Amino acid sequence: MKVTYAIIFSAIIIVLISCKGENNSTSEIEAAYNDRNNQLPATFVKFYKQFHEDSIFQIEHIQFPLAGLAIDTNNQDLSVDTFWQADTWKIHQPFNDYGGTFKREYRNMKGLIIEYIANSTGDFRMERRFLSTSEESYNLIYYAEMRRVLPQ
Repeated sequence: MKVTYAIIFSAIIIVLISCKGENNSTSEIEAAYNDRNNQLPATFVKFYKQFHEDSIFQIEHIQFPLAGLAIDTNNQDLSVDTFWQADTWKIHQPFNDYGGTFKREYRNMKGLIIEYIANSTGDFRMERRFLSTSEESYNLIYYAEMRRVLPQ
């Protein structure tokens, strides 16, 4: 009997922890939506969520060949201009701040929404640009993968 209660209790804890992590990601982008400085459209919030939940939707909303920056395989400290292709695209997952190690910011420039993700020191950064294609949809038009940013 004690084993049954322990299993049920453990299952409830796992479900609560899973739901908490999922709500943090959603609530964070909703907080950005509500932040007057970011002014993220509600349609973008809905699009962004679906973009990370549905791999087919994601591929359909990327402008291939996708311009951006990739890590130079010969020198990990350098980035090179690249054009990402659909057949080699790695599906992007929802944002994870890894316990506060990474932060995310947005800029809304009248239909162009730029997302920045960086570690706490700013040494490593990623950038994605989404362009509005209609009142309710966007396309990813630029992607600079997570890379080390050298001081200039």
